[in-house]
Amino acid sequence: MKAEPLEKKISRRTSESKHYSASQGFFLSSKAPLGYRKWTTDDPREWDSRVLIVEPKASQAVKESFEKYATGEYSYSDIANLLAKKGFTSANGHPFSRETIRLMLSNKTYVGLIEYKGNEVYQGKHEPIISVDLWDKVQKIRNEFE
Repeated sequence: MKAEPLEKKISRRTSESKHYSASQGFFLSSKAPLGYRKWTTDDPREWDSRVLIVEPKASQAVKESFEKYATGEYSYSDIANLLAKKGFTSANGHPFSRETIRLMLSNKTYVGLIEYKGNEVYQGKHEPIISVDLWDKVQKIRNEFE
C-alpha cells in the first residue's frame, strides 16, 4: 500500500483538527464578527482566540440591528445606515454594505452557534448576542424578501 503524500497528510490533519475544534464550540475565523472580540486581556498568555468575547457597545448595535430588521420595516441599507450613524465601520474603515448586512443577519454566531463548512452546526462556547426567537423572526423576514 502506497503511503499518503506529506502535503495531503498535512491537509487532512489540518481539516480534522479544524473540524474537531468547531465540534467543541471554538470559533475558527481569524476575525471576530461585529459585536465580539477574540480575547479579554493584553497578556498574550491569557489569550484564547478561539472563544469569542461579547463587546458591550457593538453587541448592543448588533442586537438592535436584528430587532429593527425583524419588524419588516428596515432594509439592509437602513441597517447599514443605522450602524454608520453609531460609528461602526467594516474592517477596512468603510461603511457596511448591503451585502455585509445580509451576511451579518444570516450569521449563526450571533445565536451562539459555530458553523463549519456551511453544513455542520455546533453549540459555541461563546455567549449569544440574540435569542433564537429573534433569529427566527429575522430569517422569516429575510426569506420573504430574498
